Amino acid sequence: MMNKLLFFLILSAACATSGAELQVLLMNGDTAPGGLGTVNVNSSTRMSIEGDQIAIATSYRIPNSMDTADIMLTRACDGDFNVVAVEGQSLPNTNVISGLDNLGGPVINASGLLAFPADSTLASNPNSDRGDLVFATSSGIQDLIVPYGLAAPGGNGQLFTPLSLIPAINSAGLVAFSARLYNTNGGANDDEGVFRYDPDTGSIIEIVRKGDSVPSGPGTYTGTQFQSNEIFASPFISADGRVAFYAEVNGNVFGDNGIFVSDGITTTDYFRFDDVLPGGGSPRYGNGSGYDFNENGDLVASVNHAGTSSALNGVYRTDGNTVVRIAATGQTAPSGFPFRTFSSSVRQDASGKAVFEATVTTTGTPEGIYTGSGGPITQLALEGTPSPEGRGEFTSMGSYTISRGGYVAFRANAELGNAIYRQRNGLIEEVVSTFDSIDGSMITGLVLGGRSFGQSAGINDRGEVLFRFILADGRQGVAIAGVEPGTGVGTDSDGDDVPDACDNCIEVSNPQQADADDDGFGNACDADFNQDCVVNATDLGVMRLVFFTDDAIADLNEDGVVNAGDLGIMRSQFFSAPGPSAAGQCIN
Repeated sequence: MMNKLLFFLILSAACATSGAELQVLLMNGDTAPGGLGTVNVNSSTRMSIEGDQIAIATSYRIPNSMDTADIMLTRACDGDFNVVAVEGQSLPNTNVISGLDNLGGPVINASGLLAFPADSTLASNPNSDRGDLVFATSSGIQDLIVPYGLAAPGGNGQLFTPLSLIPAINSAGLVAFSARLYNTNGGANDDEGVFRYDPDTGSIIEIVRKGDSVPSGPGTYTGTQFQSNEIFASPFISADGRVAFYAEVNGNVFGDNGIFVSDGITTTDYFRFDDVLPGGGSPRYGNGSGYDFNENGDLVASVNHAGTSSALNGVYRTDGNTVVRIAATGQTAPSGFPFRTFSSSVRQDASGKAVFEATVTTTGTPEGIYTGSGGPITQLALEGTPSPEGRGEFTSMGSYTISRGGYVAFRANAELGNAIYRQRNGLIEEVVSTFDSIDGSMITGLVLGGRSFGQSAGINDRGEVLFRFILADGRQGVAIAGVEPGTGVGTDSDGDDVPDACDNCIEVSNPQQADADDDGFGNACDADFNQDCVVNATDLGVMRLVFFTDDAIADLNEDGVVNAGDLGIMRSQFFSAPGPSAAGQCIN
């Protein structure tokens, strides 16, 4: 389905201090993408942003009817919306989609690959209820990762995915997910697990299974401790395909649990109940929502831990070998007061910088939002302290999110209204507030995009913040704030009629977008023939071997022959990485 619509409303006064723009993407009453009806954004709408890619699960009102139907949309790098999936659509297994919103929500990567859960029914029986996990691109559904009843790897049981599932996706499109199973050999003893899907092969491998032995010993992964929770919380996945998961363990003590990382072959204990933490104490976990695992394989967790004399809390980071304390109970916060308690929600960027919420020990035990990576801690907001833009003092903290590059967005309430703020380049800026108006109606409510747990973000590396808004006249919509003039979707730095957000050579004009080695970097800016992320003598040696031939990879100027023109381009890139490209940074 390639029907497209983009509705942009530019509200230039949305954030006078930062000079940024607010762009409305969808709003109730507007014609839905694909002309299917009118947009019906609501509290069940789920959304995620990564780079220039946005995924939104929402609904629309069916023409000439009071009924609504669900729809999955993506905003492509050129700014258009694509209809990826819609309620009533047939899936590859002939099931029919019966629901898309109010579920775990979509996750999307910078290349526009996404995964999302879908409620479905059998075409022959509309009253049947199934759960499917879907893999898609902006052009539509590509595969069913887990069609209901799929045989598990190894043949022990059949898979189905809980609709509350939040999968994880990495830059290569590998998807990690938790699932339940039925018809297993062990019944309730092996009916849950974590798995990884590879879109290139269409295959699924098992990462961990309920009943497996814990490598660090003693015990097995089990669900007998906390029956009300999923045994394996929503997993995360790194750039190299390692999967992090929380699990309960039938070990030596009641309540044994931990956070583990595995590639499907080797499993590492990152945090385990009763491990010794820096400064003393041992971790205790009440659930699996309090951790984040980044693309480099660093894990940050908010843990309760028992010290020698009192119950403590803290935020810690580990690479599986060394544990670093970021903040802990009793440690002095930037306000001068000691930290007291920590929220279970913690997020981090690609470098390991964490954003977290904590209270401090003083009158009223005020909450605050902080960032840190093991050194000095930065306070972003604290109850009882002045907010930006003259809104009075902060009165409460809301949700928060962080981009791979370290930009933070958070929602907070102040005496004179609520707002979404971002931290960028060391500054705290208000990007949208309940003092702003859209289409003649005052904003009365704001919901930050992404999720407080799971691999789903609400801000990208340009500092653009995705959010849902509620207006005084009852309408709702989805928008992005903090778009700097000349940097948003549609900007074309090199004048080749390919927007930067889609361009595989952002600074070199290459309208044909040739990429002979298919690495995300166009020929015109990619003389890195051996894929080591630097142009050097090794690459020059490769070019010498194909000089005066029609080698497509070394033909940097796309004139059909490798010659002095291509050598000149290589010289201009010597000792540099390929790109820059919308695909992101080169990873060796």
